[in-house]
Amino acid sequence: MRHWLLPITAELSNDLSLDLLASLFDVFDNTSAERNYLSSLVGQLAAAVRGELSQPLVADSAINDVAALLGAAVDLNDGDDLPTPEALIEELVTLLLAGDLSAVEELLDVGLSVPEIEMLPATAQDGFTLNDLFLGHQAFADHQLVQTLGMPLAALSPDFSMEGLGNDAIAFANNIISTAADSLQTYGDGVIIDAIAHRDPQQLLADLENLGFAGSAFGDTVSGWLPLTSISALADLENLRSARPTYAINRVGQVTSEANPALAADIARDLFDVDGTDITVGILSDSFSASVGANGSYAEDIASGDLPDDVAIVADISSGSDEGRAMAQLIHDLAPGADLAFRTAFRGAADFANGILELVAIGADVIVDDIGYLDQPFFQDGVIAQAVDQAVAAGVPYFSAAGNSGANSYEDEFRFGLQIGNYRLHDFAADDVLDIFQSFTLAPGEGITLSFQWDQPFSSSGGSGSTNDLDIFVFDNPDLTTGNIVATSVEDNISSGNAFEFLNFVNDTGSTQDFHIVIGRNLMQGGTDPGRIKYIDFDGQASDVEYATNSSTSFGHPNAAGAAAVGAAFYADTPAFGTVLPRLESFSSLGGTEIFFDTDGNRLDMPELRQTVDFVAVDGTNTTFFGTDIGDDSGAFPNFFGTSAAAPHAAAVAVLMLEAANNAGLDPTPQDIYTALESTALDMDNPFTEQFDLGYDPASGFGLIQADAAIDALLNNLSPSGEILEGTDNRDVLVGTPEDDMIIGFGARDLLVGGTGSDQFFYTSPDDGVDYVLDFEVRVDQVVLTTLLDSLGYTGTTPFVDGYLDILPRSINSSAILRLDTNGGGDELRRFIQFHDVTPTELADINNFVV
Repeated sequence: MRHWLLPITAELSNDLSLDLLASLFDVFDNTSAERNYLSSLVGQLAAAVRGELSQPLVADSAINDVAALLGAAVDLNDGDDLPTPEALIEELVTLLLAGDLSAVEELLDVGLSVPEIEMLPATAQDGFTLNDLFLGHQAFADHQLVQTLGMPLAALSPDFSMEGLGNDAIAFANNIISTAADSLQTYGDGVIIDAIAHRDPQQLLADLENLGFAGSAFGDTVSGWLPLTSISALADLENLRSARPTYAINRVGQVTSEANPALAADIARDLFDVDGTDITVGILSDSFSASVGANGSYAEDIASGDLPDDVAIVADISSGSDEGRAMAQLIHDLAPGADLAFRTAFRGAADFANGILELVAIGADVIVDDIGYLDQPFFQDGVIAQAVDQAVAAGVPYFSAAGNSGANSYEDEFRFGLQIGNYRLHDFAADDVLDIFQSFTLAPGEGITLSFQWDQPFSSSGGSGSTNDLDIFVFDNPDLTTGNIVATSVEDNISSGNAFEFLNFVNDTGSTQDFHIVIGRNLMQGGTDPGRIKYIDFDGQASDVEYATNSSTSFGHPNAAGAAAVGAAFYADTPAFGTVLPRLESFSSLGGTEIFFDTDGNRLDMPELRQTVDFVAVDGTNTTFFGTDIGDDSGAFPNFFGTSAAAPHAAAVAVLMLEAANNAGLDPTPQDIYTALESTALDMDNPFTEQFDLGYDPASGFGLIQADAAIDALLNNLSPSGEILEGTDNRDVLVGTPEDDMIIGFGARDLLVGGTGSDQFFYTSPDDGVDYVLDFEVRVDQVVLTTLLDSLGYTGTTPFVDGYLDILPRSINSSAILRLDTNGGGDELRRFIQFHDVTPTELADINNFVV
């Protein structure tokens, strides 16, 4: 027998394709594997008729080699006068449209079954190969439980069996199961799932509850705990589109209170007489009071004074690390008068979303969380992000841990490189050299945990869901023929409706090894190539990553339009502890993930780039039980690292701000709180770029928040409604608008003109002057010196008394000059700012300065 190859390059998207498919279904048996094969065959047949093939059909002389590699072959009778592929297609189409099915059968000479698929030459190497992958796909094509639930969840069912399956199918299943097993949220004799409803999520919730399910619905998603014994029954629920296990993570740092001086919270409490009284903080994390023994207990925290005795437990789980209790301790350190409420976020995405709204309903004034779900969409607002925006719309500021993945992300446009069997493989090399492998190195015991997504909408967020199916693999050597697949994620994304693959792999070889990622689109599922692909590695242990793009890793609800995403800086790396400029933790997540779709799944005209990360708070501070003692700080208590620790510190500062605003009769919006924190933060550098990044950057946001300055800004309505004007290190002329402007001259002698409105003139360095400020309106405009004084190591509140600043009269034009002494001795005062038409007495009013 000879073979000729039919490249699979088109979709079943027109009447001709559907007619051909229906005809072929009449010829062949109606098994799922055959239908998949025929769907691919007919798609390219129709493309050939339309002249739309992206590559020429393969000539007979190359048939055997190419067929052995790609495998989708049709058998022909031997003979010297074989028709050309083009002529055969033309004749085949004619016969099909004429309904002459017996002639079609004779022409193809394939009988009533699909040709046996032999994808690659046999390999003598043990392990899971590409052959096993394709044969495994075929073996489970008609497995209803696997198709509805995916392999990892189906395998948890006591009714799941691989009895009677071949070695290739067993290898296929075991590879997928082992990839996800360690990350499933199993509790007792049950598992946490996210289920997507076909039509009625409330009816699906009721159906699931009849199976012993405990959870809730948000949008079309139903999340919660399901007994393992009920998994098999899921496939019989008519209103169930799909169900998958959840993949939740805590935003704890790589090492697992000193925040008071680092964030100036102690100064703020004393200066503004606030401690959080009458303000309620809602906390979302894994658990609050599940752990005892070495972790102590809530009762012991009450006895030691580390927590109040009236924390409201809205909902908890019976197993967890009690990270929520550790977060509560951090908040209580900074805002000891605040009321605390806890709600678990560890029961799936929909339940997390409902938990946010429950905290709003019981009166939370501020909400903070430190939980992420790896299967929440990168490029669209998922159900948790939607709930965050609802909370913020209700007037509640929302703080979320930005994440602890640094810049451990690959993101690029999908480039077709090679077609292998049922897959179009991505070309990682952007140049003319084809490379379908992305190599990386793992030491023994180290691993990768990947969330892989692409620019398709999620059915769990709303809308119809993904229209294509991508898979991701890890090979032990860069050879499709001899390489073993050591990790696999081959989720049916059409069935699940979510453009998501999860892959977890650990190097258990005992030696440092190179491994190789391959990404491909499954042609058996139809669709087109994606535009953008992206994965985030949540382990951060891989080295020598080829084609690294060092892209954003903060995603999901921290990237919601209404959320404040909080990065982390070690408390000892802040000015309060002797560091001139605060330094970002190396693991703090980089922002900048674009949004491609609205919540209904419609593609936006232009991708939306949101301001994430917003600002930074400190981590590494002490709790009574959570974390690991670093040994070089005061005391033997463990240190809590990660943006999980930074977020509650930022929330605590917001609590102090709200109490101060309440005492002043003000009713600030969440945006007022965010803006006051941003405008008074200490500038920081983005460690993922080579140059120093002045002002906002997506790693550190606006910088390290300062409680005292933020409260002062909020009470004095310093939020700019006009422009933010930044100069250069050369001489600049900056002219404001009629609104409230922020003006930053930076180096050299600048002319600064605020215009009308309540304007702010910012100074961050002793080298910023000498500036000439025109039209300064006393007690309306202000000079902000917080960052400048912090950079000098000044920690007091009266710099004029302490020798750092004084005012010199100047007779010309009734001017006054502000002078600065960088060491506070009073003997090196030099001119810093000259104010036109302002007397020294007018300028000396403390309301003119933020210090």
